[in-house]
Amino acid sequence: TPGHASEPSVDPVAVADALKQLSLEQRSVLVLHHGLDLSVEEVAQMLAIPVGTVKSRLARARAALMPLLADEEVLGHD
Repeated sequence: TPGHASEPSVDPVAVADALKQLSLEQRSVLVLHHGLDLSVEEVAQMLAIPVGTVKSRLARARAALMPLLADEEVLGHD
């Protein structure tokens, strides 16, 4: 929309490759929360873990994922 900055384009294959490098626990919370748009509470219920565990896994997963996606090629920059 006019006046809004567009988000960087991310290569879906690169994202999938980066996700594969995360632990199953980290990947699960990221996909459920961000990919399927479930709330932290819904993720906790689905995985039968405490809400605090979901939050800490999300934080660690995001921190681990950022350097994997920081490559200029992945973000589509020249």
